[in-house]
Amino acid sequence: MSGMSKKQERAALQAHEMQLWRTWKSDPSDANMVALIESLDKVITRKVNEFKTAPVPPAAVRGVAQAMAMKAIQNYDPDKGAQLGSYVFTNLRKVHDFVGRYQNLGRIPIHRIRKITDYKDALRTLEDRYGRVPTNQELLTYLRANTDKPENWATVAEVDRMQQELARRDLIASFEEPDSQTENEGLREREVLRYIEEELEEDEKLVFQYTLGVGGMPKLPAGEIAKIMDISKPRVSRIRNRISEKLRNRGV
Repeated sequence: MSGMSKKQERAALQAHEMQLWRTWKSDPSDANMVALIESLDKVITRKVNEFKTAPVPPAAVRGVAQAMAMKAIQNYDPDKGAQLGSYVFTNLRKVHDFVGRYQNLGRIPIHRIRKITDYKDALRTLEDRYGRVPTNQELLTYLRANTDKPENWATVAEVDRMQQELARRDLIASFEEPDSQTENEGLREREVLRYIEEELEEDEKLVFQYTLGVGGMPKLPAGEIAKIMDISKPRVSRIRNRISEKLRNRGV
């Protein structure tokens, strides 16, 4: 673009982006989406660079930004007047939300760990006693009589909430067959994410978040996760297996 003014360069870039968008629109293949995302790299990088000093892995921020850019491209309507690059950049504003959530994810508070432990102990004890899964009312009665803080278990609704937060079987099943599972509406995403955060390495955190669509990440199949993280699909599967094993060992 030598010899062009900045205004002309910008107009040429916008025309190139629109041509790529039209190509993708007529043939929404992965290759055409990748080409379009690459053409918008300066827009994405500008947003990612806003978080240079944040204690968040740059790869995580870029992965989220790219996923949001893909979604913006899918929703883009040129008839509404916005340039594609401007529209995508505007739709990257939720990267701020992801960074904020990521920074706030820490170890689960000690009082919460104790409450989870009390619940699981009660569940095991009553299952052994009755030879069946206890009712929530039976769990409530036991917890109020056998824990140091019966006030934590004021009503049966507390037992209901604990069961939803742990969502043990649904969580593990999501990793064993992630692409065939329906979403578990009762899963308290943020609580579960906090609960396992301390157990996961950086690559495991990203795979976990993309697999379940939590922590600000879109829910993606293994192939898309591999592309975003720039790793092979078999490696994504190995990471998922590690996560599943950690969940089992933790008793989640």
